[in-house]
Amino acid sequence: MIFLILQIAGILIPVGGIFALIRDKRRGDNMLLLALTDMACIIMNSGYYLMMRSESSIESLAALKMAYLGNAAFYVTFILFMLSYMNMIIPKPLMWLWVIFEGVLVGIFWNDDLREKYFAVYKFESMAGSLVESAKPKILFIVRYAILGAIIFAGLIYVSVKMFQTSQVIQRLNLARLCSAQFIVAISLAVQLLTRPPYNILPIISSLSILAVILSVIADEFFGISDSGNEWAFQQMEDAFILTDINYGFVSANRRAMDMFPELEDKHPGEKLSDELTAMFNAAETNWKIGRRFYEKKVTAIVRGYRTVGYGVLLDDDTDQVERASLLANYNTELENEVALKTAHIQNVQDSIITGLAKVVESRDNSTGGHIERTSLIIRTFSSALVENAVELGITRQFVRNLIKAAPMHDIGKIGVDDFILRKPGNFTDEEYNMMKSHSAKGAAMLGTVLSEVDDEDFVNIAINVAHYHHERWDGKGYPKGLSGEEIPIEARIMALADVLDALLSKRYYKEAFSFEKAIGIIADGLGTQFDPIIGRIFVENSDDFRRLYENIS
Repeated sequence: MIFLILQIAGILIPVGGIFALIRDKRRGDNMLLLALTDMACIIMNSGYYLMMRSESSIESLAALKMAYLGNAAFYVTFILFMLSYMNMIIPKPLMWLWVIFEGVLVGIFWNDDLREKYFAVYKFESMAGSLVESAKPKILFIVRYAILGAIIFAGLIYVSVKMFQTSQVIQRLNLARLCSAQFIVAISLAVQLLTRPPYNILPIISSLSILAVILSVIADEFFGISDSGNEWAFQQMEDAFILTDINYGFVSANRRAMDMFPELEDKHPGEKLSDELTAMFNAAETNWKIGRRFYEKKVTAIVRGYRTVGYGVLLDDDTDQVERASLLANYNTELENEVALKTAHIQNVQDSIITGLAKVVESRDNSTGGHIERTSLIIRTFSSALVENAVELGITRQFVRNLIKAAPMHDIGKIGVDDFILRKPGNFTDEEYNMMKSHSAKGAAMLGTVLSEVDDEDFVNIAINVAHYHHERWDGKGYPKGLSGEEIPIEARIMALADVLDALLSKRYYKEAFSFEKAIGIIADGLGTQFDPIIGRIFVENSDDFRRLYENIS
């Protein structure tokens, strides 16, 4: 009865291992070989269980064939698992020769005529109510088990040496578990071969041999943080890397990381990292300066199944790239500043030349002294009200700045008018008046040429329009084009108000200066005929600002 219970246990142990591997959801050669080893254990133990429960020799032989198939499969997959886990390379021809040899032996046992080459005597005997095999092995049987024993014993020695050589505690524990599994299998082989007990203990012993490995997998240690993390870390060997468990306990680090953080040299597995290193793992920043060098931090979570079991941090030395970027940024900043200074200087020179030309023109006109400066001040004073009403007027702050800059150029076309007309103290003839009116078109053409190299297209257009159309009227009776209403560019409509206000407040050869109240009244009366009614209304509403301006000028 006890042997039946043991056979059932021999079946349940690898079944539990299969479920543990399925639940773990990991992939890879090692996991596949471990799963196949479990399945082979199930087949082998099931065969011996059925043999013990059989009632005839025929049933026993059929069950035993199943058990021998599982036996061969177990040793093949277990040894392949051991070789794979230890990264041991065996010549493929030799490996295939051994696998074929195991397959041939299974075929011999399954064939009734050939079985005598494996056993000299083979029969079943009843013992404690169960059938058990009774056989006298031949040399082929002994050779097979001697080969298996030699392979497992050699592997045991190799794994033991590696276990004592490794400095990683987790890796040493894993190798110790593999050693225990190999030791159990080696002892069971020796007992079975040398003593030939009535009950075959190999199936249950085989299940026990992988129990330690299965328990380690369930505990997530056999292929734990160090093993799974190394695959990721070793691919980045040129960079510093540190591996921790889920609680930021130390697991492993490469030499470069230990050089950067000497405290890692004395860390034991599981020992908590310093607050500095823990903060580095958790910080959102990816760029770090450590000492005099710059690093890009990359953190990876090491996940097993649905659980995070640890973390890895990779520090990619980015110093050269950061220094190159810094040099380039400094060069670009210096270049931009230099370009900005030169551009501003050129712009100031252009403005000075244009303003100077306008003043030269004004100096030739006996009747308009200071007109350019005063109209420019009117526009500058009016700018605050324009900005406040920018949405209603459909303009921007930049538009207002450009208008202030363009205002001194509104009469620049007078440079093309004869001095005789500009300096004439009396009334113009019709011909002379037409020549005087040509200054607006001439000014637009002149500015189109002078400002052709200026990059600010909006400013250029405003300056040309102010010079060209500041004598147009809202009712279409102005010059040079006779435009009306909103056909007149808004900058010219604004300039017209400033131009007329200063003309009314200034003494000319044909009139005395009007009082401020009268001048504003004339402009107010001209809203909707001479001037834009909306802009003119805003202009009149802010007349107190212009009054203070002229009081300061006087």
